[in-house]
Amino acid sequence: YLPSRAGFVYKIKSGDTVESIAGKYGAKSDEIIAANNLELNQSLAVGTSILLPDGNLPETERPDYVAPRITNSQSQSYTQSVYYRTYWTSANQMPWGWCTWYAWQRRYELGGGYVLPGGLGNANTWDNALISSFPSSRGTNPQAGDVFQTDSGYYGHVGIVDSVNDDGTITISDMNGIAGWGHVGRKTVPQSVWSGYLFIHSR
Repeated sequence: YLPSRAGFVYKIKSGDTVESIAGKYGAKSDEIIAANNLELNQSLAVGTSILLPDGNLPETERPDYVAPRITNSQSQSYTQSVYYRTYWTSANQMPWGWCTWYAWQRRYELGGGYVLPGGLGNANTWDNALISSFPSSRGTNPQAGDVFQTDSGYYGHVGIVDSVNDDGTITISDMNGIAGWGHVGRKTVPQSVWSGYLFIHSR
């Protein structure tokens, strides 16, 4: 299920109606209907997922919720799997849970006057969209705070460079990649891997 706009994904339970869901999670009935192409008074199929625009869905009720875990390996790479809980900005137009949401949000939090525009499209179009409409540059040498981009897969993938390390590795973080949908993952990758990435810097 790929949300079409920012919001929270909710899995339908027995007895749910649009009105009861809207009341419980602080969303608007008409916006739920419009965002999910529903009809008025339509019955909701148990187990299906819908988008709650601007709703407030507790993390423990989100699809695929798991308790936080950290796994370390001998290479000192690690994966941190946690639901991302931070302050929300309505300026983030990316759909929650996907790599583009996290990359935009994390870059916003890092500050420095580098707030990405909306409407950047799929991850594999970010570099071209930013170069043409934003004071940024792209290159193959990473810097802490950069957006990294790969064009692998149909949609590509983006995340953030957390640090550039003395041994030539970099530590990156993302969402819907290392740790799965809706989770932030972090790992350290060698140059042989990150040499295939693009890095988008602010100017």
